[in-house]
Amino acid sequence: MSPNQAAYLCLVLAFAMSNLPFAYGLPAPARLAAARSKRTALRIMLWLILYVAWVAIAMLLESNIGGLTSKDWSIWPISIAFFAVLAFPGIAYRYLWRPGPRRR
Repeated sequence: MSPNQAAYLCLVLAFAMSNLPFAYGLPAPARLAAARSKRTALRIMLWLILYVAWVAIAMLLESNIGGLTSKDWSIWPISIAFFAVLAFPGIAYRYLWRPGPRRR
């Protein structure tokens, strides 16, 4: 795999994995008043797990291209911010655009 193909694959995976927690419904916890916030917390935890999986896949792709490079501390906040920016369409769909239950 060429470096360009690996970079494009990494970008497509990042977009797909960052939006995955917000694209599908999660099983509802027991009938509690805070059920919505519990589902949101589950989505955030799933998003963080997918971030770690994406970093592992990116490192695997990097090692297949030609070896891992040393990473400074600044790469981690930048990569998590990048992952969060890519998650915006899923967040906007889940919390801003999708109609929820109507209240009277």
